[in-house]
Amino acid sequence: MNLLGTPTLLLHGQAANKFVHTCDQKILAGQQPTSIRKICGERNILELTGDDHRCVRGALLAFLKPEVLKQYVGKIDEEVRKHMKMHWHGKEQVQAMPLMKTLTFSIMSSLLFGIEEGDQRRDALVKLFQQIIDGIFTIPVNLPFTRFNRSLQASKKVKELC
Repeated sequence: MNLLGTPTLLLHGQAANKFVHTCDQKILAGQQPTSIRKICGERNILELTGDDHRCVRGALLAFLKPEVLKQYVGKIDEEVRKHMKMHWHGKEQVQAMPLMKTLTFSIMSSLLFGIEEGDQRRDALVKLFQQIIDGIFTIPVNLPFTRFNRSLQASKKVKELC
């Protein structure tokens, strides 16, 4: 089967999962659609295999260890409290999903990028990441009026900002 210009194999079940995650990359290698590779780069974690993938995954897991996460609890708590006060308190109705996305982005931009609320870069990043997401699963046709093109441009701007 071909999906978004990429040969696609669908596997199902526990045995299939085990096969995919334990087999040699010469037998079966995970590959994302062309649009993801072009927008996120050839060396993104979804594209890495073997030792490269293990190295990057290990670095990410080191960041997510409980003892490391404990260091961020105070900052996360502060972000959640500010968010709740600004967007939830005193409101009769709230749109939970968009607000949770906003909260998640606020926490991530603060912890990962060191960009605090009020920084103009944070507002710019929100718009750029949304443009990237909008073009991730589109047909990879790079014409000025396509979502894919806007995603490529947004990806370039994010790399410049960060």
